[in-house]
Amino acid sequence: MSEAPNLYEEVLSARGREPLPAARPPRGSAAIILWRRTADGQLQIYWVRRSDRVRFMPGWHAFIGGSVSRADREVPVFGEPRDLAAQVALDSLPPGQRAEASSDEGLVACALRELFEEVGLLVARGPIPTSDVLDPMREAMLEEPADFADFLRRRKLQLDASRLTFAGRWLTPPLAPLRFDTRFYLLHWLTSETRQPDVWPGELDHGEWISPGEAQERWLHSLVMAAPPIVHTLSVLAREGPEAGLPALQRPIEAELGPFRRVEFRPGIRMFPLPTATLPP
Repeated sequence: MSEAPNLYEEVLSARGREPLPAARPPRGSAAIILWRRTADGQLQIYWVRRSDRVRFMPGWHAFIGGSVSRADREVPVFGEPRDLAAQVALDSLPPGQRAEASSDEGLVACALRELFEEVGLLVARGPIPTSDVLDPMREAMLEEPADFADFLRRRKLQLDASRLTFAGRWLTPPLAPLRFDTRFYLLHWLTSETRQPDVWPGELDHGEWISPGEAQERWLHSLVMAAPPIVHTLSVLAREGPEAGLPALQRPIEAELGPFRRVEFRPGIRMFPLPTATLPP
């Protein structure tokens, strides 16, 4: 999916502007978009609300996910996400349009680890333990660093990347002091699955299944706060669904516009970052 440059991009291009200097390299991160269909065929996604007590984006709604840790690179993983060719195509865009490079290592393990930590779902190959084994491990991982890789190996488990589908890559603009290079993955979660997502209060304080259209309406009426990648995903899923809308998710407009791009944090309020040596008016 592509979009013709608007006047903002054309002016910058005509002036030969260089990309904004980055404050620091982006951190690799990953997020999972859980989706399902109800008995009457309605599409629902699962999103979470970040606690008011956390330092980064308190009170904002998001999808399950987080930053890659060193330990994620040691976690046993089976297979790879579907449609990785789309990610390769996105990475091969011309300079100024592609995201800055960050390590791909550990991304899938990060996404599936966060899925287990934040909502208690373990997507793995092998004999899945019962709740009396999984819940104490989840609690240990939430309270202090725990060896997830060792837990999986002892239980003869491998995280199952083959259930994920690549659904886009988003890069925090260079103007932000804390930046993330985030890969998004779709995960179809059946209503018949033994375990269902369950948020334990802490970093998150709420999670729910909701139709993308209703979630988008809440944002449009300023009832929730959500970052541009979340808003874009809700819009695509509400309009086209996870199957037909996959190309639009994999090639988000933001990724194609490079560092000079619109940032809409609240409905109708857009920020256009411009480098300037003077104080803002």
